[in-house]
Amino acid sequence: MAETGAAAYYRLYAARCLEMSREDSNAPNRASLLAMAQVWMALADQADRSNGTASAAEQQLKEEQVTSPGRPQPES
Repeated sequence: MAETGAAAYYRLYAARCLEMSREDSNAPNRASLLAMAQVWMALADQADRSNGTASAAEQQLKEEQVTSPGRPQPES
Protein backbone atom coordinates (compact mmCIF):
# COMPACT_ATOMS: atom_id res chain seq x y z
CA MET A 1 0.00 0.00 0.00
CA ALA A 2 1.46 3.35 -1.07
CA GLU A 3 1.86 6.03 1.54
CA THR A 4 -0.07 9.25 0.90
CA GLY A 5 -0.43 12.64 2.53
CA ALA A 6 1.96 15.06 4.11
CA ALA A 7 4.13 12.40 5.75
CA ALA A 8 4.90 10.85 2.36
CA TYR A 9 6.01 14.20 0.98
CA TYR A 10 8.13 14.87 4.05
CA ARG A 11 9.87 11.53 3.57
CA LEU A 12 10.52 12.34 -0.08
CA TYR A 13 12.13 15.62 0.99
CA ALA A 14 14.24 13.77 3.56
CA ALA A 15 15.34 11.26 0.94
CA ARG A 16 16.31 14.06 -1.42
CA CYS A 17 18.37 15.74 1.33
CA LEU A 18 20.17 12.44 1.96
CA GLU A 19 20.80 12.01 -1.75
CA MET A 20 22.22 15.52 -2.06
CA SER A 21 24.40 14.99 1.01
CA ARG A 22 26.00 11.96 -0.64
CA GLU A 23 26.74 14.01 -3.77
CA ASP A 24 28.19 17.07 -1.99
CA SER A 25 31.91 17.15 -1.26
CA ASN A 26 31.63 20.07 1.18
CA ALA A 27 31.48 18.80 4.79
CA PRO A 28 29.45 21.73 6.21
CA ASN A 29 26.93 21.38 3.38
CA ARG A 30 26.65 17.63 4.04
CA ALA A 31 26.07 18.25 7.74
CA SER A 32 23.34 20.79 6.96
CA LEU A 33 21.65 18.44 4.50
CA LEU A 34 21.73 15.58 7.01
CA ALA A 35 20.25 17.85 9.67
CA MET A 36 17.52 18.89 7.23
CA ALA A 37 16.78 15.21 6.48
CA GLN A 38 16.38 14.57 10.20
CA VAL A 39 13.94 17.47 10.51
CA TRP A 40 11.88 16.24 7.53
CA MET A 41 11.74 12.76 9.06
CA ALA A 42 10.71 14.18 12.43
CA LEU A 43 7.90 16.07 10.70
CA ALA A 44 6.84 12.88 8.90
CA ASP A 45 6.83 10.97 12.17
CA GLN A 46 4.79 13.71 13.81
CA ALA A 47 2.30 13.58 10.93
CA ASP A 48 2.11 9.79 11.31
CA ARG A 49 1.48 10.06 15.04
CA SER A 50 -1.24 12.63 14.53
CA ASN A 51 -2.84 10.28 11.98
CA GLY A 52 -2.19 7.15 14.07
CA THR A 53 -0.25 5.38 11.30
CA ALA A 54 2.93 3.33 11.49
CA SER A 55 6.12 4.46 9.76
CA ALA A 56 8.21 1.97 7.77
CA ALA A 57 10.37 4.86 6.56
CA GLU A 58 11.10 5.84 10.17
CA GLN A 59 12.51 2.37 10.81
CA GLN A 60 14.60 2.53 7.62
CA LEU A 61 16.11 5.86 8.62
CA LYS A 62 16.92 4.56 12.09
CA GLU A 63 18.68 1.56 10.51
CA GLU A 64 20.81 3.89 8.41
CA GLN A 65 21.78 5.77 11.60
CA VAL A 66 21.91 9.13 9.88
CA THR A 67 23.81 11.55 12.07
CA SER A 68 24.93 15.11 11.67
CA PRO A 69 28.35 15.91 13.19
CA GLY A 70 28.26 18.55 15.87
CA ARG A 71 24.48 18.65 16.19
CA PRO A 72 22.37 17.03 18.89
CA GLN A 73 20.13 14.16 17.85
CA PRO A 74 16.39 14.76 18.09
CA GLU A 75 14.70 12.87 20.90
CA SER A 76 12.14 10.23 19.97
